Amino acid sequence: MSLGVQLPRDLPIDRFLPYARRAEELGFDELWVVEDCYFRGGIAQAAAALAATSTIRLGIGILPAALRNPAATAMEAHTLAELFPGRLVLGIGHGMPAWMAEVGAAPRSPLRLLEEHITAVRALLRGDPATLAATVRMDLPITAPPPMVLAGVRARSPWPSRAASRTARSWPNRSPPSTWPRPAP
Repeated sequence: MSLGVQLPRDLPIDRFLPYARRAEELGFDELWVVEDCYFRGGIAQAAAALAATSTIRLGIGILPAALRNPAATAMEAHTLAELFPGRLVLGIGHGMPAWMAEVGAAPRSPLRLLEEHITAVRALLRGDPATLAATVRMDLPITAPPPMVLAGVRARSPWPSRAASRTARSWPNRSPPSTWPRPAP
């Protein structure tokens, strides 16, 4: 079991790096940064916290799929995973519907977009081709892609669980628990 702490989204910037260092000093296994509406970006926070620490894993919770292109997500994750091997956990979700609408990024189907985004990011991080506007591939695949966390799905119907199950099964060395709902044949 690991123990983590979340960096408050509204922490004054002059306390950001000291907070990250202190979490590591206190022995936390993980530090999670939040990409939240009109606060700070998850990738920039992750890069700064990873550079300011030496052992703590850094989770990004969450990058909204509707707001980010899968190729850009993969390139950023790839860079952080290469610079800080084994220390990144990449959280991707559909984002808050109101925020996505405010910024003009509300998809017709948040779950479909989320599944497509995660599938493309995973393929790119493995060095496999992914179909976006064209079929693309990363030039520098990494040997150990960062673990991904699917977040932000609300289970008011079986569809979110099914999408989570499909994407979890597509990730190498990670299989969903047997208690997860399986997609209908």
